[in-house]
Amino acid sequence: MTRVGVGVRLRILVLTLLVEGGLLLLAYLLGWLVDAPPFARRATDSGGALLIGLLATAPMLGLFALSIGSRWSPLVRIRQLLLDDFMPLLSESGAPDLLLISLLAGIGEEALFRGVIQVALADWLGVGLGLAITSLLFGLAHAVTFGYLVLATCMGAYLGWLLQYSGGMIAPVVTHALYDFVALLYLRRRFTARASASEAGAPPR
Repeated sequence: MTRVGVGVRLRILVLTLLVEGGLLLLAYLLGWLVDAPPFARRATDSGGALLIGLLATAPMLGLFALSIGSRWSPLVRIRQLLLDDFMPLLSESGAPDLLLISLLAGIGEEALFRGVIQVALADWLGVGLGLAITSLLFGLAHAVTFGYLVLATCMGAYLGWLLQYSGGMIAPVVTHALYDFVALLYLRRRFTARASASEAGAPPR
């Protein structure tokens, strides 16, 4: 790998650490203000919660697989956005980098949205309304397109349900991180294959 490639990798990792670390710091600050520490909810059976998190990733990956092959215009636009604008930033990142990025995202985002915001809103407004508002906020935080907003809101609702079902933060963190990792691995492979085909003169896919 060239020095340029190493430099890009390091910048992406540092940026991810700053952003997701900032979300984690915000989660602890906000949690202190509203008396809802981000990881206060711990499942009584951590092994069971881990298994739930692993199994709960399967439906999300199934929907991801369906969306990748869909010709529905909102999903096509999201796919093009990921491959054309996002994946070039990760073109020099290997599997360990993508795993670290996914773990940081899973921990930082879940700490803020599920660990603090959902828990606090559920205490104030009730579980259902707290979950709904948190899911919408999660979607708005990812609203690069309207379709992405809708998908992220649905994902947020699913992760919020996992928090309630499992009784702790382990399951949603594991599901979020594992989903991101598998999705990033696939998208990076597809981006690399498309780039290689383009260099060889084949039409892009």
